[in-house]
Amino acid sequence: MSMESYLTELFSNLVFIPAALLCYLPMKNRLKYGRKKTILGMSFALCVFIPLLALVDTVFNAGYNMLFIPVLIIFLFIYHETLSTPFSQTLAVFVLICAFFSFNSNFSNVYDAFLHPAATIEDYSLQAAVFQFISGLIFAALLFLPLARYGSWLIDNFRIGKVWYIGTGVSAIFLAFNLLIIPKRYETLHVNNMARVFFTVVPMMLLLLLLLCWIFYSIVHGMVDMAETRDRNRILEMEESQYRKLRTYMEESAKARHDFRHVIGTLDELLSEGNNDAARQYLTSYTVQMPKNEVISYCEHAALNALLNYYGATARQYEIRVRINADLPTSLPLSDADLCNIVGNIFDNAITACLDIPKTDRYINLTLSCPNDVRFGIVASNSFSGEVRMDGERYLSTHRGGSGIGLESIRTAAEKYGGNVSFRHEGKEFISGVVIPIK
Repeated sequence: MSMESYLTELFSNLVFIPAALLCYLPMKNRLKYGRKKTILGMSFALCVFIPLLALVDTVFNAGYNMLFIPVLIIFLFIYHETLSTPFSQTLAVFVLICAFFSFNSNFSNVYDAFLHPAATIEDYSLQAAVFQFISGLIFAALLFLPLARYGSWLIDNFRIGKVWYIGTGVSAIFLAFNLLIIPKRYETLHVNNMARVFFTVVPMMLLLLLLLCWIFYSIVHGMVDMAETRDRNRILEMEESQYRKLRTYMEESAKARHDFRHVIGTLDELLSEGNNDAARQYLTSYTVQMPKNEVISYCEHAALNALLNYYGATARQYEIRVRINADLPTSLPLSDADLCNIVGNIFDNAITACLDIPKTDRYINLTLSCPNDVRFGIVASNSFSGEVRMDGERYLSTHRGGSGIGLESIRTAAEKYGGNVSFRHEGKEFISGVVIPIK
């Protein structure tokens, strides 16, 4: 074992450092053990692993990329264990970063081929290894801000697993492309126009991958904007409905006040005649005709109050017993759209579940509070059939065509503000809990 061989393997493996950095940038808000512990833990692991792997490659002459796939699989599972994200997101980001660095690897192979035209990939030089590490750092610097800003936004706001798996497949195609075009014998790049073709095709493929990433972000951003617009419109519709009810009540109350002196006169006439039964009957009839305010004041938060009125009325139409307790200030630690998204999805799921059981067993209890102004909490319980479908700890819809995305939407909205959610069932009662810290 020569020192040059060991240094070559060492610098080849040092590329894991910028690759690991890029893997964690989109996940900066999804670290299971916090930023400080994750940075210290991964730094220690890489400092131990990289020299050890270089030693194994050198001593046992493992050959180029022989340990590539096993090492990546190990890294993938370690990476996933440090995150609080679905595996679909973990895999998509991991494979994408591997695809990006496979381009960097091929650029270093070409650099080595021009330094040593008669060599092979097995004779990978120290100069090329140093070039790969330095270019990897430059690569990481160029992708740092896009992944930290736009990548983290995607991770935080978009959780449809099937779409992330499709993204993984696209990245895997680019990764396979770079693995398949590795020049085994460098002399092939010096024959005819192979080098020119290589330098044309590989950068074009890299630009294509970047373009697809931008298209993916644009499409998802548009989808999320549409969903937020739909939520805002729903809030406006509910507030408009509440306003119409209040206006009708005010108009009817004004008319009742105008007619009240006639009512008093009639009652006075009947009582003076001693016709108590007729007076009582007239008073009962008038009371029934008095305008009733259908808008209930649950809390001072206008958007939430409109939503609670809307879903409370909807539930009562289905003969569901509803009890709502909302002890809240006007200002809350989340936007109106996210607040109504969480409460609306809880109500939607609860009403849907209640429709599967007899009317006498239907109920929904909802409590919203801010104890000690430290955290905002939502606790909801509702009756249901007792039938559940689960994927691990995740609840799935029991209805045909249902995906259970409502619960995931609640989780995503809560985690956006550093909150936690919990879903569980006890017999034929389903319980939802949301806690969001007030900063």
